[in-house]
Amino acid sequence: MKKFINSATGEDRCMLKGDEIPKHLQEILTDKKFLLVMDDVRNEKPQKWMDLRKLLLNGVNGSKIIVSTRSNRVVEIMSTGPFHFLQGLSIEESVLLFKKYAFKDGEGKDFPRLIEIGKEIVRKCKGVPLAVRSLGSLLYANTYECDTELCGQEFLKLIVDNSRSVRSIVFPAAKKYGDESIVGSFIGKDISKFKYLRLLHLCDILFEVLLDSIGTLRHLRYIDLARNYSLKKLPKSICELQNLQMLRLGACSRLKKLPNNMRKMICLRHLEITTQEEVLPENGIGCLSSLEYLYFFACSNLVSLCEGMHGLKSLRMLHLRNTSVRSLPDTIKYLTKLEILLISYSSKINLKMDLQAEDRGLRLSLKTFIIYYSTSLVDLPQLLLQASADTLKTIHIGHCGNLEALPEWFQYLTSLETLDITNCPRLSSLPQGIERLTSLKLLKIENCPVLVESCRNDESKIAHIPLVQYL
Repeated sequence: MKKFINSATGEDRCMLKGDEIPKHLQEILTDKKFLLVMDDVRNEKPQKWMDLRKLLLNGVNGSKIIVSTRSNRVVEIMSTGPFHFLQGLSIEESVLLFKKYAFKDGEGKDFPRLIEIGKEIVRKCKGVPLAVRSLGSLLYANTYECDTELCGQEFLKLIVDNSRSVRSIVFPAAKKYGDESIVGSFIGKDISKFKYLRLLHLCDILFEVLLDSIGTLRHLRYIDLARNYSLKKLPKSICELQNLQMLRLGACSRLKKLPNNMRKMICLRHLEITTQEEVLPENGIGCLSSLEYLYFFACSNLVSLCEGMHGLKSLRMLHLRNTSVRSLPDTIKYLTKLEILLISYSSKINLKMDLQAEDRGLRLSLKTFIIYYSTSLVDLPQLLLQASADTLKTIHIGHCGNLEALPEWFQYLTSLETLDITNCPRLSSLPQGIERLTSLKLLKIENCPVLVESCRNDESKIAHIPLVQYL
């Protein structure tokens, strides 16, 4: 009612209270012809409309009220005359309207990816023009007014001047700038100014040393240093980042060693590593109790993981790719939350891990076991796989040229659903008792000629499997 009064008179009657409001509205409308437009009405209580309607009856004949609503119930309550159902915009019309408000030229030729995203957004607007226009305008503001692409000194000055409010910095590769000194300046002297930084992305940026000042960025959650082929050393201060959740050091091929105090990074959940070390230090990575994902990549000197892995209580995925690791430590059996073990291009690894008498009651949670391109593989890790018999769903074995047989204990993996064997030319037969694997839904054998021949000669073993593929 206050809005009606303000619209009719231009007066702000916010001080009116109680009965004064309807009385004043009646005085304004008496003996006047008016047009009242009520947009987007949502009230579905008949009594509220009846109370308001009484106040509007003082106008002279010819007065009109136009109501718009999205609710059929509102139409039933308020309608005394004809009503019109308005169809929403078509997808094509919505996209045109979106472009008009989202891009300067109304076309967005320079932002093809944003246009594709815009089309998906428009579909969810269900033809409502206001929603399309509002979202288009919001995108315009973010695209042209705000994260504008600047280069060189212009870019550096912009972010340094706003260092207290910057939360994320993503540097494209230095080649894009044509001036690697800009990146060097940022890393060397400006980085400590960004006290509230959460994300720092320096992937594909080349620099040899990360300075101690990185340790002052206590709010950092994510650091990406991957594919820095010049980085030789990490400062000890990086271990002071106790809020850090993700650290990517993959393909940092000249990194000589990891900091000794990594155990202090208590919130770290995702860690990718390339290092020149042969053995990981004790009381380091193995103490990261929050770590969920651990990836060793191109660690050509690494022959052994740390024995003290029992501290990795939250680890869900362990991935070894292109390493020289020869075996897995016995303490891996304490990783009760490990769900995925993936080993690839690690040709020297020996996975023989027998289940000992003291481990008979061991219960692990492994769901997926994958090993590719391991020429030394002749055994599978019984300790891990059989202890995960209740949870293990998938096994992939590929390009393991010296694997001749699957072990007899394989029959105890009663939850197994997928067995995929690829390019194992010496593998000659499936293990005895495989018919006990009643959960097995897919058996895929590819480029294993001896094994294929064996299976075809004794199909009774695998008759219970719904899908068998020979490739």
